[in-house]
Amino acid sequence: MAKDVVEKDVVALLNKAMQKKGVNANVNVLMNDTVGTLLSGAYQQVSADCCIGLILGTGSNTCYWEKRENIKKFNDPKNNSKGMIINMEAGNFGSRRIGEDMPLTKWDYTLNRQSNNPDNQILEKQISGLYLGEITRLIIIDLIRQGKLFSDFKEAKLKLDEPYRFETKEMSTIEVDHSSDLVVIQKLLEEYGITKSTK
Repeated sequence: MAKDVVEKDVVALLNKAMQKKGVNANVNVLMNDTVGTLLSGAYQQVSADCCIGLILGTGSNTCYWEKRENIKKFNDPKNNSKGMIINMEAGNFGSRRIGEDMPLTKWDYTLNRQSNNPDNQILEKQISGLYLGEITRLIIIDLIRQGKLFSDFKEAKLKLDEPYRFETKEMSTIEVDHSSDLVVIQKLLEEYGITKSTK
């Protein structure tokens, strides 16, 4: 973990650290994946205006290009650029007033409380790949315990009880099984200890 980096030029710190380790390289820019996505789009579509970068995968974030005169916090007389890319950290939307800015289900509250970063990244926890499988697992377990789904296993100890055991990719596996006997879904359920289900 990096220490003592607040309000310091992290590129300069990284270059200094590489020099110290004898790494023959020089970093000019350090950016996150969202800004990189926007810049990649701008280079691929040179004739078009690319002004938004969006990450919607394991995590979630958005950035956009803003006119310099609209950025009130930026005050650098040496910088005469027309604009700047603003990293919104949009995955954190809804974290200031939990449950007020965005609707949350009881499973959203549970996931947030049990996560490694409670009360942060609320929107990300609702829409990104890192968390969708966990929300689905919480819903399935709740329905099983209520006897509304796979009722034969209402009291059973299941592999589904393990947090983050059910991954988002398994949602896709279930979604694409269009076979008449749903053999792929049945096999997946059996891996979690659910050996009896209706089709």
